[in-house]
Parts: sequence; structure tokens; C-alpha cells
Amino acid sequence: MPISRDRLYSIWRITLVSVNVIVVAALVATAVWIRLENDWAKPVDRGPQDAFRHGTIGTEVMPLPVAYVLPDMFPEHFLPGGADAGDWVEQFGFLRDTDPNANQGLPIGFAITNYRPGTGAPSPVEFVGFSCALCHSTRIRENGDQDGTIYYGPGSMSLNLFAWLDAFQSAVLAREPPAGEIADPAKPPPYRLTLASISKAYETKTGKKLGPFERFFIWVWLRQIRARITEGLPRFDEPVGHGQSRDPRITPTGPTRTQPFRTLVRTVLKRPGNDMPVYTKIATVFSEDMRKRAQFDGTIADLYARSSLAALAAGATITNMALPEIANNIRMASDYTSTLRRRAMTTCSRRRPRSVTQRA
Repeated sequence: MPISRDRLYSIWRITLVSVNVIVVAALVATAVWIRLENDWAKPVDRGPQDAFRHGTIGTEVMPLPVAYVLPDMFPEHFLPGGADAGDWVEQFGFLRDTDPNANQGLPIGFAITNYRPGTGAPSPVEFVGFSCALCHSTRIRENGDQDGTIYYGPGSMSLNLFAWLDAFQSAVLAREPPAGEIADPAKPPPYRLTLASISKAYETKTGKKLGPFERFFIWVWLRQIRARITEGLPRFDEPVGHGQSRDPRITPTGPTRTQPFRTLVRTVLKRPGNDMPVYTKIATVFSEDMRKRAQFDGTIADLYARSSLAALAAGATITNMALPEIANNIRMASDYTSTLRRRAMTTCSRRRPRSVTQRA
């Protein structure tokens, strides 16, 4: 039976009204989202010293709740020396702040922001990245039994960053043990790191539950970081994990060493760079104003350009380095190294002098 013109007209009217309602709802939702985004990330205008120590350079890695629980969830990767060899901070050579409440309990050089990795888009959930102080600070002891003093400017003498990054990637890609003796390549086991496992570990550790925004952004981050690591496997190979990344036969970029030029080849040119066995010690960055060229080999004259390339090699992107706060952090941190002097390096921790009674 043919549909009457009135019936067709009614259907058309209902469809048109429904589409208009959906469009208006989408516009309202977009406006609300934009309004919320404006409150999520408040740019911080840092001075030179603060930018060097605490300012992000665009290297956000993971949400803060994930950073809290990941070492607990994957001790096989983050405690390669065993539980008796100290926690992950000690085993990978990070520097612990003397104030346990500083930097929300994370090591020196970990920057906490409301920027998402790669894009720098605002986020209601805090993310963990790096500042310049992560690599360019070190602890010096006059005697082995001293706590020592942390100096900013020298390259770290303990940091094993590549091993830590390998542990991180191994955790992201870790899968549940296969149900049978032989895993089916067509149906790999599920990933161990999931929103549910993170939520459970976070509640166990902190006694708090993740909120709706935290759960949503962690879910989005998991999809993005796993896709990015997986996309690079044909060029970079899978992470080895299980402490093997601290073996110099497998990962020659051990403590104090890095391969910045290979990283730039991989990041900018999208090439493996495996034929570039050029290892350098983490650079010292002070008295930069006394150098004619910013780069030690004379290839880069401008200090800001050199620092920007260092940020790019550390994981920043062209997109997020264009954000005013991140761009300012790179410039201000560079200015800090320009006037930082060997004898005037500011300390952030010093062994507390003993009292007369203690000396006796």
C-alpha cells in the first residue's frame, strides 16, 4: 500500500526536527567542552631556574595515576635487580628529592602538567613528562657514606633512562600468559595493562577511586600509546623488558649515555637509525654564554635551537613545542644554562649537618 503524501511529509518533518536537535546538541556539547578545556590547563609563566627544574619541555609520557601504579603492577620490568636492590627510582638511577611530598612523590626532573602527550591538548587529568633537570643534574658525594649534594648543570652520572623507557614500553605491551602451551598468533592473549587493572591498582595503592574524567582519559591514552609503540615495532624491534635493557650487550645506552642523533633520525626522518652507533655522555649545560657555538661539535649556533632539538629528541613534538608555556620553558631553561656557573650551581638538597651531640 503506497504511503500518502501527508504521511511522507510527517516523516520528513520528524526527521528534520531530529537532525536539528542532534546538531544543536552537538554544538552545545562542543561549546561546553571548549569551555571546560579553558580551565583544564592554565599556562605557567616560569622564570629560568624554575623552567629548568620543573617546566615541561613537551615530553609528557603517561597519566599521573598510571605513573603511581605501573612499577607496582610490573615489578619484573621496574625492579630488574630484585626487590632487595631498592625501588625503581634507585634501580634506574633517578634522583630522589629530599622532601618526600615534593613533586607529588616523583623523582627530580619529572614534570607534572595538564597537557596530553604529543598534541599538548588540555586535559583535566594530570600527565607526567620530563624537565631539563631529569638528565642535567647529578648527585656528588665527597665520601661514599654521605647523602651528597645535587647539582644542576652537569649531566647525570646515574640515570639509565633508556632502560626505564624500555620497562615502560614492555609494561604497555605485556599480555596475559596464554591459556594453552602454544599461543595462537591470530588470537593473542589480552593485554595486562587495562583500564580495569589500572583502576584496581590505583584504588589499592591510594584508597581512592578514579573519577569519570580520569577513567576516560586513561582509556584514550592507552589506545594511543599502544598504537604508537606497535606502529614503531617494525623499525625499532620489541622492547625486551625483564631487566635485559640494563644489559650493555643489549642496550649500550646505559647509565649516563644516550644516542640523541639516532633519536632525531627516528623521530624526524622515520628511519631506524640502527647504523648509527654513536653514543654520547649526557651533556653538561652551564656557562653556555661562553661558547661560540651552542652544539659541542659546532653544528648549531643558536642555543634555543639546540635546546629545541634536545626536547624533540627527548619526545616532544613540533605541535606541543608551539604551545606558549612549553616554548617559554625551553627558552627560559636555556637562559638558565647560559648564566649558570660551575661555582655558583644552586643545590636542592644537602646532607643536614650533625649536631654537637651527634658529633660526639
